[in-house]
Amino acid sequence: MALVDLGEYYEVQLLKDKCDEFLTQNSTKIENVLKVYESLKVYSLENAMTKVMEFVAENTADILKCDEFLSAKKETIYDIAKMKNLTAKQEEVFEAICKWNEHNCPKETVKKNRFLKKQMKDIIPLIDFSSMDFNFLHNFVVRKGFLFPNFDDLADALCEAAAKKQQAKEESLIIVPKRKRVEITDGDGRKAYADICDPLIIAALETMISNETPQVKPQTRYGGIQWNANIGHEPAKTKNLCLFRDPSGYLSLKYYGPHKTNPSKICFHDYEEDYTYSYEEERSICEGCYLRNQEESVEPPIIAPVFIESDRFTPDYRCTMKFL
Repeated sequence: MALVDLGEYYEVQLLKDKCDEFLTQNSTKIENVLKVYESLKVYSLENAMTKVMEFVAENTADILKCDEFLSAKKETIYDIAKMKNLTAKQEEVFEAICKWNEHNCPKETVKKNRFLKKQMKDIIPLIDFSSMDFNFLHNFVVRKGFLFPNFDDLADALCEAAAKKQQAKEESLIIVPKRKRVEITDGDGRKAYADICDPLIIAALETMISNETPQVKPQTRYGGIQWNANIGHEPAKTKNLCLFRDPSGYLSLKYYGPHKTNPSKICFHDYEEDYTYSYEEERSICEGCYLRNQEESVEPPIIAPVFIESDRFTPDYRCTMKFL
């Protein structure tokens, strides 16, 4: 770094640029990378600094364990903590920073916790506690609760972590159809891929691929190529089963589709043969049918699509529900 000092002292920009170029190519060693970074920051050698931080991001776990990390400046620790592309877990980052904090606390310090808390004041907000494992949060972070500005900040971090874990759990339970990826290779060896979800189509393709007959039919009337996999004609537009919120505010399960009835031609009530309806009663009944038909003709607010195991699945009063 002596040449950098000379370039800085005599304000020789060309020399600084050459040093920047050299350090950019030769500053990636775990045992001294943080000291190099701190020197580069003094002289604002941006290219070399960027290269060094990329190296830190790629080798975070090893750098956190090295002795040099314990002797790094607070500004360097701060810069590492705010990086979003670190390859170490946030548990490892926070634990290493706590060790650095303890290591740099003077032995003669009387109010140790106050000193440690002050050192971490700017760093704590940079740590992503929501991504941490619950056991680590309970066994390590909570025990370091005195490092947080106040109890509410610690509680907020734990609640955010709990909410994120719950969301991840819920997303993992979302039911999606199983899929299979097929690879299509042309005559020159170039490849293309497609993901198939329909079990009937997957079965037809498995049969075709296992046979020794040619996979592509010699002629087609529809353009393109035609695979020797008969998947049947396109079925009529069927209604889909879904969970939705009905107009009365209850969770409901039923089939829905694009079909909408014409309220001017359909009446839902049954007339009683032996009863004579007045004009007002006739009008009231038909208006009620009209309104009900209007509600059913509007697409329901869907909560979740429902995938069935059998086409014979029947949504009726015998259905039950439970969590898996």
